[in-house]
Amino acid sequence: MPSEHRVIVFTSEEAIDAIARFSKMLDTPLFRGKPTELHVRKNPQVRAILEVEKRGSEEIETIDLSSSHLAAALINFCREIRIPLPKNAKKELDVSGEQLVLRLKVGEPSKAAIDDVGLAN
Repeated sequence: MPSEHRVIVFTSEEAIDAIARFSKMLDTPLFRGKPTELHVRKNPQVRAILEVEKRGSEEIETIDLSSSHLAAALINFCREIRIPLPKNAKKELDVSGEQLVLRLKVGEPSKAAIDDVGLAN
């Protein structure tokens, strides 16, 4: 069976948009206000701090987002903007600098292919 490995990289602005869209879908939104900055980190799991300007004031609130919230937001965002995601793909969240990375893997390539193509993390 063929294997597929894909990497989708999200800018900070795209990730903020994805989180905002996802938040609006929830019964209890993750935040109220205007998201302004996103700070991502991996230690050992991916987490993010979202800075939100509260409505009617210049006060900034910070929201700590887990990897599960981030992954759900990015997957939902991909669906909304019509980036196809294989349903059976193993999905992993990662960080590259200040960008969120969604890794998708279907099947398992041979060791030789991993070495030749540089698929190792």
